[in-house]
Amino acid sequence: MPINGLGARIDRLDRLLAILADGEIHHVRDLAAVTWVSERTVARDLAHLRERGVALEGEAGRGGGVRVLRHASVGEAVLMEAQAIELLLALTVSEVLGVGLVGSMADLRHKVARAFAPADRPRIAHLRRRIWVASPVSDKARATKRREQPASRSAIQRAFFGMNCLEFEYEDGAGSSTRRAVEPHYMLWAWPFWYLLSWDTRRQATRTFRLDRVKNAVVIPVNFRLRSATLFKDSIEGVGMAL
Repeated sequence: MPINGLGARIDRLDRLLAILADGEIHHVRDLAAVTWVSERTVARDLAHLRERGVALEGEAGRGGGVRVLRHASVGEAVLMEAQAIELLLALTVSEVLGVGLVGSMADLRHKVARAFAPADRPRIAHLRRRIWVASPVSDKARATKRREQPASRSAIQRAFFGMNCLEFEYEDGAGSSTRRAVEPHYMLWAWPFWYLLSWDTRRQATRTFRLDRVKNAVVIPVNFRLRSATLFKDSIEGVGMAL
């Protein structure tokens, strides 16, 4: 579930790690030239890498030189929130479906969660509690799958990660459309569908929406506070687990 602008930053951090892997001193101005950003941006990226456990020494400020500490490794992935959630989702799905090949998928999932940088753990833990995985839907339900609107999916992702309100058109199974205004609290994955567990602000009640039936979604710059999962117990009854 990518966040706006996340892919470019991840690519840039990967390039920085690849350059720094040689253990030599690299000046910020040179790093800026090869990554096509300003020296200020490079300085922020280097600080970001430090926060995530990459062992750097030297001056990360503009004009400074920096290198990876001797004997330190840069081989571990620097995961951002969206990447972390995607990885945990894949492991959780494997665990629910029982398709793991080696050892306990639950143990692996917990180890991966603990491996994230301390600065990211609270946010990732919060997101993990909001994403649930269930068994696949029936063949009959699967046959009703529709093509999603990429723009609407992107808006849903931004609203969900940012805890912003959301408006969209929703077409039910009978083909009737309504305009909805919701707080997107939880998401449920039951292959091949994503479901949005929401608080409908106009109806003042919980509602569940299948993402492939959502159209023309728009993020509303109004934040909401997370409501208890117990409000959505009917929607998540029988669900395998949270991430």
